[in-house]
Amino acid sequence: LKTGETFSAMSGKIRGDDNFPLSNGEIKDKFAWMSSKRLDSNQARIIMDEVWSLEAIADMSVFAEMLHTMC
Repeated sequence: LKTGETFSAMSGKIRGDDNFPLSNGEIKDKFAWMSSKRLDSNQARIIMDEVWSLEAIADMSVFAEMLHTMC
C-alpha cells in the first residue's frame, strides 16, 4: 500500500500442491477452464486425452504438431 502498510494471510492446504493434489477430474476441469479462451471444449478434451496417454505415444512430433495446429 502507499502508506507502507502490508497485509499477509496464511492458507491451509493449497489444492494442487504435493501434499494435497488435485484429482484427475479436477485437473481436467482446471485445464478446460484455463484454456477456454483459446480452445473449444472438444479441443481441450482431445489434448487432455493425449496428455493422459503420453507414455503410449511413439512419436512426440505427432503430438507436437497436433498442439501446433490446435493452438
